[in-house]
Amino acid sequence: LPPVLMAGGDGFTVVLRSDAGVAGSGFSLDFACAAPAPLTLRDDAGATVAAAETTGTLNDGWATYPTAPADKDWAEWSVTVRGAACVLQFTSLDVEEYDACAYDNLEILGSEGASLGKFCGSSLPPVLMA
Repeated sequence: LPPVLMAGGDGFTVVLRSDAGVAGSGFSLDFACAAPAPLTLRDDAGATVAAAETTGTLNDGWATYPTAPADKDWAEWSVTVRGAACVLQFTSLDVEEYDACAYDNLEILGSEGASLGKFCGSSLPPVLMA
């Protein structure tokens, strides 16, 4: 069984960051929540989508947006869970692997913004429960 990370407080945020040279295909995750729409996906352009279902799959969108915006030297996507019980399980992770995940990385933040872990390469993060 994969390891499990319990998020205390009011939930967590998963942030995928990349420098200008995006490498890899990003992430995919399955989710299951006790109530609809506690999950939001925000892309680098600022568009936000709330999940209307209690279960499903989310992808970060690197396949359709493979480089950082021209006005930035990085790109970022985030998934936020607030106010309801949810389980997130990563089914794939493919980002540049570099010492201490310095460039491309997936970081899990607690509800207060503290880092709960940073991941890169292809090793899957733990299952997240809020």
